[in-house]
Amino acid sequence: MKQQTVNLINPPFLELFDPTMYPHLGLLYLGAVLKKEGFKCRFIELGDKKEYIFPEADHNLITVLCATYKTALDVRNAIKSGSIVIGGAQVTCEPEQAFKDFKPDAMIKGEGELVIANTLNRISVGERGFIVDGGVVEDINALPYPDRSLLPIEKLRNTQENHVENYRGDGAATTILSSRGCVFNCAFCCKIPQEKKFRWRSPQNVMGEIDELQNVYDIHHARFMDDCFTTNRNRVIELCGLLKDKEFYWSCLTRADAINPKLLTTMYEGGCREIQFGIESGSQRILNLMNKQIAVEKQKSAIKMVHSAGIKSKVFLIEDYPTETIGDTNLTKQFMIDTQPDKWTISTFMPVPGSKIYKEYGSDPHYASRTSYNLEKDSAFKTWLKSDVWRL
Repeated sequence: MKQQTVNLINPPFLELFDPTMYPHLGLLYLGAVLKKEGFKCRFIELGDKKEYIFPEADHNLITVLCATYKTALDVRNAIKSGSIVIGGAQVTCEPEQAFKDFKPDAMIKGEGELVIANTLNRISVGERGFIVDGGVVEDINALPYPDRSLLPIEKLRNTQENHVENYRGDGAATTILSSRGCVFNCAFCCKIPQEKKFRWRSPQNVMGEIDELQNVYDIHHARFMDDCFTTNRNRVIELCGLLKDKEFYWSCLTRADAINPKLLTTMYEGGCREIQFGIESGSQRILNLMNKQIAVEKQKSAIKMVHSAGIKSKVFLIEDYPTETIGDTNLTKQFMIDTQPDKWTISTFMPVPGSKIYKEYGSDPHYASRTSYNLEKDSAFKTWLKSDVWRL
């Protein structure tokens, strides 16, 4: 039987494009699964491309996000041969609309690793126009590591230092996903199909991937992409014990109420050099509306705690949240002055399908036309942040 070929397509981000961004781990996981099943895959990174050229393939897998929905649809319409299979967060959140717009040969809701090979095999024998529910992968330890051999070397070994600073060699870095799901319920976030289905890889399983990165690819830095890395603190402690003396340096995202001084010391000894927090706002009123379930003062103390441990901090902020006032923005400015985080990123609120707040504001004219988080545009608040007048 002829080996089936697959294009793994990451659509353009255009205004969100960052040449230093890391490759799409979801597609690399699918590539690893398909390789084990005998398929031949290519990773197609369109990033900032406005013209699409695809090698011929039996199947074209397109990942669809809220921010790339329109460009993904353009990509779908540009493909002239091979089947069309779509999946991703936006497909999972609004499956009926996605199926109508994309008219795919097959659509996968949820996580695709356990169903992708069978889906393509069904297409190869003539089935068309069907939907598969991948649900969630219960045992993520059973999955192969992402197939990074699909990437060009410059994409695989990211040496830009934008996301992880250089502490060894040429600073080459990549991303790792050591858990899936989130136990929290922020109003602006969509977690379908995961909801509270939090799953984590064992420390030994994560170390196997890190060993591969160091020994095969000479990569000694990583950004953990977990929604909340320290949810399972005992796992983090065990992993850091394995990482000690490995000279592997990393960053992670967590919550201010999921750390303590002892844990931070252990993380530093295990190579952690930056922790990112979804601070969102310095206004308690806005945090309550977001259902963050955390106090502003707790977030302030966490950043100071991180600095005391010798770890750098990065905060993520959201502006123009519904009902936000100048007074709320001023409280966020004061938060930045008081805490002095090392790095920051600010995004403009966009109602995401599947989130709790989407029902109320998804059709609001003020927000409905937004297709990205406006990371590239300078608002008055962002201009203030960039001026560094708040730095002490």
